[in-house]
Amino acid sequence: MTCDECENRWLELIAGELPPDEGAGLREHIAGCATCSHGFAELESAMNAVGDVPLEEPPARVDDAVMRAARAKVAGMDPAAAMRGAAADQAGFFASLAQRWSRFVAGPQVAMATVMVLVVAIGVWYLPHADLRAPMEGETLIAPDDTSAAPGSAGATPVEEASEKGASAEPMASAESFDQRKLEAQEIPTDDLKAPSGRARRAATDSLAMDEGVTNALSDGLVNDGLARKKSRKSMVGDDMLFDFEGDSDAQRYGGGGSGLGGVTANASTRASASGAGARDEAPAAPAPTKASSELATTASQLFTEARSLAASGRCADAVKVYGALLSNYPTFASRALAYDEQATCYRKLGQTSLALAAEQNAKSVRATESNVAAKRAASRPAAAEPAAADDAE
Repeated sequence: MTCDECENRWLELIAGELPPDEGAGLREHIAGCATCSHGFAELESAMNAVGDVPLEEPPARVDDAVMRAARAKVAGMDPAAAMRGAAADQAGFFASLAQRWSRFVAGPQVAMATVMVLVVAIGVWYLPHADLRAPMEGETLIAPDDTSAAPGSAGATPVEEASEKGASAEPMASAESFDQRKLEAQEIPTDDLKAPSGRARRAATDSLAMDEGVTNALSDGLVNDGLARKKSRKSMVGDDMLFDFEGDSDAQRYGGGGSGLGGVTANASTRASASGAGARDEAPAAPAPTKASSELATTASQLFTEARSLAASGRCADAVKVYGALLSNYPTFASRALAYDEQATCYRKLGQTSLALAAEQNAKSVRATESNVAAKRAASRPAAAEPAAADDAE
């Protein structure tokens, strides 16, 4: 037993309220502890001194005052309120716990915590399904710029919507095959790539028809003209034929499908051989370009000069617009491939890599077209020279 435990039971020991065995043990500890022995002796002497004082009865007026106050309180109290108070006192612990819980639930902290839990739950449910939703109507998908692709690769180039300001046309397929020409669509001088509009598709279709018409004009016109001269005069033009890409009226004379190639001229000398019948007549010269084709060629040359001047002065943004107007409105311009190359250079200076690649691809397509025309011309030349050789042999 410790001193504190012993001190707490001194009053019970003095009043004789402890059992005999516990009292004996407590007195044994007090006898063996000097601190407890001194404190217990002082407390026991004080209690004995107080016990000798007689008790006095309180005056009657004190009891009367207390009873009058009690009766007044009971008389002024509502019986129903008194009953509720009594019932509340009887409810005990569970009633007070329910009241505390109701006050806690109605507090602002619980409302804020509930809102946060709802927000987190909605976010956890929505995020896994966000990538699975269908694209909304009106969304624009922008294709990334393929800057690593080679300019001459067979991949498709981006087709861009036509603008009212006018821009250069782009091919839609590879230029390796002459029969599968590229559709040309108008391009805007911006970096935004969009799906082709109806105007761009119509422009591409007209451009394809124009190129096919030019090819037919070259092949059919040369062959038919040579056969006619063979039958009428028995002499053919055997020299090289020069092609003028700056006009359009002579291509229509040969039945070309569009306003494409113009001014197909034959700069050839007549082969004549002496015979008993005399000298043969000379072949008639090809018709000269019309005034309209000459004016178109002059206007195209002026635009080309202006575009070059703007590019040389560093105004590449204005230069690409002039190049676009030239290449769009004058598809038979003689230096078309060179204009595409210079336009691509301006696009690269402006940082528009995709448009620069498209312009370079257009230049390759134009050069491929010119090569195919030259090949057809070379293939038709031996057939046209055979009658002249036969006449010389006679």
